[in-house]
Amino acid sequence: MALPTIILQAALGLVWWVLGATAASASGLGDIFHPTRLIVQFSDVGSAKFRRRDGSLEVDGFMRTLSSQGANVEPAFSYTSTLFHGASFDFHNATQADIANIQSLPEVEKVWPASYITLDVEAEGIIDSAPDVWSPHKETNVSVVQDLGHNGAGVIVAIVDSGIDYTHPALGGGYGPGFKVESGWNFVDNNTDVKDCFGHGTHVAGIVAANDTFIKGVAPDARLRGYRIFGCVDGSTNDMAIAALLRAHEDGADVINASLGSANGFPDNPVAVVLSKIQAEGTLVVVAAGNSGVNGPYFSNDLGNVYGGLTVASIEHEELAAYQITAHSTSGNSRTMLYVSSDLRPFNLVGDFSAAYVAGNDTWAFDACFPVNKPPTLPDYQVLVLPRSKLCDSDWQSMDNTLNNKVTWAFWVNFEDAEYTVPGRIIYDAAIQPKGSAVISYEDGAWLVDEHQNGYNVSFTFTDSTTPLGASRPSLAGGRMDSWSSWGPTIDSRMKPEVAAPGGSIYSTWLNGTWAILSGTSMASPYIAGFSALVLEAFGTRSKRADAATYARSRIITSARSIKNPFDTDPLASVAQQGAGVVDAVKAIEYVTSAYPPQLYLNDTDHFAPNQEIEVTNAGNAAVSYTISHVAELTYFVRSLDTGRIALIPTHSNETRDMAQVEFSTTQLNIGPGETQKFSVMFTEPVGSDPATYPVYGGGVVISGDNGETLRVPYIGIKGSINSFPHWGGDSRPFLNESGETMVDGATYTFNDSTTVPYAPFEIVWSTNEVSLDFVDRYWDPANWTYPTIAGENNFYGHFRTEGDNSQFIATNFPLIQFPRGATQYYARPGATFTNGKEIVSGQYRYLRRSLKTFGDPHDIDGWQWDLSPWFEVIRG
Repeated sequence: MALPTIILQAALGLVWWVLGATAASASGLGDIFHPTRLIVQFSDVGSAKFRRRDGSLEVDGFMRTLSSQGANVEPAFSYTSTLFHGASFDFHNATQADIANIQSLPEVEKVWPASYITLDVEAEGIIDSAPDVWSPHKETNVSVVQDLGHNGAGVIVAIVDSGIDYTHPALGGGYGPGFKVESGWNFVDNNTDVKDCFGHGTHVAGIVAANDTFIKGVAPDARLRGYRIFGCVDGSTNDMAIAALLRAHEDGADVINASLGSANGFPDNPVAVVLSKIQAEGTLVVVAAGNSGVNGPYFSNDLGNVYGGLTVASIEHEELAAYQITAHSTSGNSRTMLYVSSDLRPFNLVGDFSAAYVAGNDTWAFDACFPVNKPPTLPDYQVLVLPRSKLCDSDWQSMDNTLNNKVTWAFWVNFEDAEYTVPGRIIYDAAIQPKGSAVISYEDGAWLVDEHQNGYNVSFTFTDSTTPLGASRPSLAGGRMDSWSSWGPTIDSRMKPEVAAPGGSIYSTWLNGTWAILSGTSMASPYIAGFSALVLEAFGTRSKRADAATYARSRIITSARSIKNPFDTDPLASVAQQGAGVVDAVKAIEYVTSAYPPQLYLNDTDHFAPNQEIEVTNAGNAAVSYTISHVAELTYFVRSLDTGRIALIPTHSNETRDMAQVEFSTTQLNIGPGETQKFSVMFTEPVGSDPATYPVYGGGVVISGDNGETLRVPYIGIKGSINSFPHWGGDSRPFLNESGETMVDGATYTFNDSTTVPYAPFEIVWSTNEVSLDFVDRYWDPANWTYPTIAGENNFYGHFRTEGDNSQFIATNFPLIQFPRGATQYYARPGATFTNGKEIVSGQYRYLRRSLKTFGDPHDIDGWQWDLSPWFEVIRG
């Protein structure tokens, strides 16, 4: 990993450590050795103090206070909302002591380092016209409620993103009152024009509310407002996101969609704090879960830690849009077959067109990514039949490029036993690339090749029908999680994500009137934002009822059903990755039955909450008899005993002893029209699971009415103590001498050469709000501990300032704040100065390494996982 990546992670708390990007060039945030951008929330004292004469909120007084104390600060964003009063600012050459001093001010509630946020998606193709069908609504029953007249009319959906290309015909073709995109704010250029030049926000907007002849979003009649925080390239900061989110709420949004974030997932991160306040005030907050599924459980998106709101996971579709043709052979045989094109449109052909093949009689030997024989140059009336490349099996762009200036129409024969897929073309030049590129099944392709090799000619009959048929993908039947969809739960044991929606291979609006195929929870989130608009339309927005957001959220979660995990054929996904599962619009909108709360948090063993209560409401006109039952789902073992790390693909169990046991106060409720009744649920933790594996268990309380309605209240629990989860991974020896051997007492060092000093292996396997390596006195003991630490007091001297080597030795300043877990071991080797810039002087020292436990009190040494090194002497020359 590149050295700048490690440095910026330390200095700014950025996401790049885990995403593997080069943050130094991406962020442009100045001196990498010091925090530059800080976010401050004022306390009640500060909020009362920093006001204008008319009583309105301001931040200038706070900035003057800092400047008067000698701080070199430059204002960035002012937050004068009653929900969040504070500011962001650049503090040049700030030290950890400076930050601690700001935190100690009575006017300050909390101070955070700013962080970098991204739009994490995977592009699969750009299309120059609308597909003839787009129907991700089968799995969610959205198409059913749309047919019933629910289209999100009048509901305001705010999109905090890269802006919206409002000139797109499917998005209204204009901007301002009376148009679909009616208003917003451009935080990048500080003006009202929210036109998108990156594309992501436009794609998101189309998923919510596109409306044209061929393609409809989830809520095609919703009103859109754009809040642009990204320029023409990916990357923004969370302090700008906070400004946009607050404005969207105060402008009157009913729903806010935020398909952005970082994997720096802490419940008290500033954006999650703001979103939680917005949700509590009546605006429904919908955010992407993140695309870090490869990193396993407990790796939630920072925005996804919102209390309340809806964090959304991603599923794949069961079917792809396909079109039917008939192949006729001169042998007298014929065959009907399906093809899935790169743009999900039928080929623009009507009539009979002959099949062509690559040179030679062995079609199967041809590989488009390493062609021994070049493909033939064909006239427009021929369709080339050739095998999908085995050398670059998913690189459809490279395969397609082999046909440039040679072929107009191409059928790629899929692998044997492979499911239909979209041969996406990220770059498309109509002047040179095939007009039509599609996948056909292996069975159909084998028939075509056999006919050819037996000496027969084949022609394809294309009709003018544009009616799509479903090309089934059996492994996805019933719904399946995308493997890249991020896992929860949160590090404080809440269920995140709450629900799942289509996010894989989504076709939606793009720049300049075009269309694109993208994948990501960035696509699943706006699906639920549109879904929320349908529910709010049916039951009332924030202007009509104070509990609009809470009520809609509850109906959405309890509508969901569990789906399969990404890897196995049958087992259900963990509640930690899918939440309640994929949503159902009929249940959320048409049912007269509702349940509250929509989910149950059983917490970890230390905070186990076995006694829960659920209330059921019958809003119908007739009495309903309800049966209460329990469905236990798979338990996933999230910590590997072999490595001590979070398991990236956790094992699971369906044995009764590994599942929670449940008792009900009653299993039958008879509820009259308009009435509400309650029942109690008593849980027992799984008895068989080893708590050292930190099993995440879950299931649902099922409420089934004799009116045919069934809802499910999901629950989640963790067996084990989150507070005691081991933080340090890698080398079991916490401190090493200059030769890489275990440290012993009494060694002597000059600290004139940083390569000949003792150092510490550094691998954090559990996310922590603070981790540090410090110099303390030889005679330091736990009784000396105070927090915040002060250099020169209580046998504490200072923090590591480490020197890197472009390899495994990291360059950073300790302590590190809100540090996410990783799976790579590095080494921290201190230089001759502390983080505060003061030189290390002669004396007798120890190293103290410490990581703050989840729920730990930083003022109490027992709130930390800590180790003390053998003592050593420094003799400076």
